[in-house]
Amino acid sequence: DDGKGVVTVYCRRDRQLFSFSFDRALPGEKLHLRVGEAKHDRFKGKKEPGRYRLLLEERGAASPDEVTPECEHFSKDKCGGCTLQHMSYEAQLHQKRELL
Repeated sequence: DDGKGVVTVYCRRDRQLFSFSFDRALPGEKLHLRVGEAKHDRFKGKKEPGRYRLLLEERGAASPDEVTPECEHFSKDKCGGCTLQHMSYEAQLHQKRELL
């Protein structure tokens, strides 16, 4: 609903799934990510999971639903008003139905 794509990563060390969001990532798009920060509590008896930060290195293969935005101001460096302009209209309708 806010134009962010969600990536879910399983961490073996914590045996847990973590979710990260990235601006304007579409379903089916391939992202090249790297771990930017990982913190673990090393005190005895603590079983809390680590904290992680993933950094977007580059965007790989495009989503099959990606289209060229009609507005010339649509890019992550400019206006951010229309978050899903780069998604086909049919895919936008599908995503909106999933939210309901």
